[in-house]
Amino acid sequence: MPTPLPVAHLNGSVVPAAELRVSVFDRGFLFADGVYEAIAVYEGRAFRLAEHLSRLARSLREMRIRDPHDPQGWRALIEALVASNGGGSMTVYLQVTRGAELARDHAFPSGAAPTVFGCCFAWPGPPEALVRNGVAVVTQPDERWGRCDIKSTNLTANVLARQMAVDAGASEAILVRDDHALECSSSSLMIVEGTTVITPPDGPQILAGTTRNLLRELAPGAELSWSAEPIPVARLRAADEIWIASTTREVLAVTRLDGAVVGNGRPGPMWQRMHAALRAHVTRFVAGVTGSAAAIIQYPVVLPLKIIGQAAPGLRERVLALVAAHATIETESVRERQSGGARYLSLTVNAKIESREALEALYAALRASDDVVWAL
Repeated sequence: MPTPLPVAHLNGSVVPAAELRVSVFDRGFLFADGVYEAIAVYEGRAFRLAEHLSRLARSLREMRIRDPHDPQGWRALIEALVASNGGGSMTVYLQVTRGAELARDHAFPSGAAPTVFGCCFAWPGPPEALVRNGVAVVTQPDERWGRCDIKSTNLTANVLARQMAVDAGASEAILVRDDHALECSSSSLMIVEGTTVITPPDGPQILAGTTRNLLRELAPGAELSWSAEPIPVARLRAADEIWIASTTREVLAVTRLDGAVVGNGRPGPMWQRMHAALRAHVTRFVAGVTGSAAAIIQYPVVLPLKIIGQAAPGLRERVLALVAAHATIETESVRERQSGGARYLSLTVNAKIESREALEALYAALRASDDVVWAL
């Protein structure tokens, strides 16, 4: 499990994470009376920040908790927290509770100020083995409360479902209610039929996933259609592909469902398209390229790549040869840096890519390479 990075935020102060203290009378502790967000940070920049802050504001409104910051205030808090922890790639966790008073009463306290907590976790991206091989999931009865559209800290049912999945040797649990698959314990659910991606419609039974919504924006550029429809369990089991998506998982292919193989047991071709589109979008975000995610990339395109591998003789040459098999490298752009006590080598390079097929093939080759730990 990742440990928090050294610096955290509590009620307007920057505090060493190990020294944080919150009242035992905080309603988040007594009642799970709070909301939260988790935000990916790529190379020091918070990803999909406006979407996360909009969802945070909605959760606070629905819970009738006063929003302690406007969007500019939240942005400043997050930027300061990221900078205090050295920048780079990480996740930011934010939590707001209704606050604390010296009492325990179900009714709202009259004078309590919201408790605002934020911390960061190191995050190198989803585990490469899961990206490359896909994940196993199991179905579980949905025993959550009736307002799953609020990102509440009341996660007891989610925790139990996730642990049942772990006990079964799986990565996630798909939650089923009234014979319909809704979402997972901590990620969104999508199935694929042909070239159409299908996800349950928004409503009180699911959380509107920010990563899922990004994939919907990216779908046209990946030549995929998108539909919001109910997913009966029989339809889930018959799907050509199944995906899960979240901030820290990005988008992963499900290759086993309740022990049965999905498709041919490998991440499917539509997932390959979507994963390549997501990686290209993140790469453009890191490079500071703005614009709609739904815009179709115009090829040929020059994309900055960052590739991390375990330091070993000949690593640079092998990685560059792999990239050169699918793209034209701008030789003068190649940079390398050792990190992690010289255990890892980070390579950055600008690559000219001629087509979507070449982009998909490049990311597939990077995922398949034993030399590559992570590619962005």
